[in-house]
Amino acid sequence: RRYSDGFVVVENVLDPLDTAKRKAPTAVSQLVVDEPQYDLEYHLSKTSPEARQAFLELRERILALEGVDERANQKGQISYRTTKSFAACDFKKTLVGVQFKGGSRPPDVPGVEIKDIRSRQWGYPWMCNLTTVAEVPLVFDVVKSAYDYEQ
Repeated sequence: RRYSDGFVVVENVLDPLDTAKRKAPTAVSQLVVDEPQYDLEYHLSKTSPEARQAFLELRERILALEGVDERANQKGQISYRTTKSFAACDFKKTLVGVQFKGGSRPPDVPGVEIKDIRSRQWGYPWMCNLTTVAEVPLVFDVVKSAYDYEQ
C-alpha cells in the first residue's frame, strides 16, 4: 500500500493477520500424555480370575504350535498368526471370546457351542466362549482346526 509522504507498507498475504496474538505454548500443552499400553496385562485385567486362568492355559497351548506369533498390542483383542491370522481372543468380564477362521462350516467339536459371526464382518467367521479351565482342551481343538486351515 502506498501512503502519503512516500511511505510504502508491504504485507505478506500468506501469514495469518493475527500473528501477534499467538501465545507461546504453555508447559501444560507441551506435556506428552501417556498412551495406554495394550499388552497382556491390560487384557487380563478385563476378565475374571477363572477366565484369566483358562486363557493362560489356552495361550500356552497355542504358542506351542509351530511358528505362532502373538499380537497383544491391540486395544480390543489378542490375535494369533503364522503367515495369516487364524484366531483372536476378546476379553469380557466373565469370559474370553475366542474368534477363529475356518472353512464355510465351523469345525465339529462336541461340547463346544460355536457361533456364526460372519454377519459382523470382523474377519473371523466363527466364535466360541471360554470360561473355565475344563473347557480349554475343547476350545484348543477348535483353535487347532483354524491353525490347520490357515496352513
